[in-house]
Amino acid sequence: MGVMTTQTVCVQPYYVLESLVVLGAQTIWKARNDAVFNRIAPSVDRALLLAQEEAELWKLACAKGLSAAVAVALPD
Repeated sequence: MGVMTTQTVCVQPYYVLESLVVLGAQTIWKARNDAVFNRIAPSVDRALLLAQEEAELWKLACAKGLSAAVAVALPD
């Protein structure tokens, strides 16, 4: 058995989907909390910006497969 590198794990579609689902759920949760606790009006644009900022942090932490997925899903 060979050693799995970060690149090897990152290309598996299951991990990409898993990371995107968790990121999406976390973004919705944060947007909901802002609306409830900070009385900030919900906005799709704000939620997408929040998701993009969070994805950048996840990429720095090497979330499995997120680098490639975010480049496709959230273009600048």
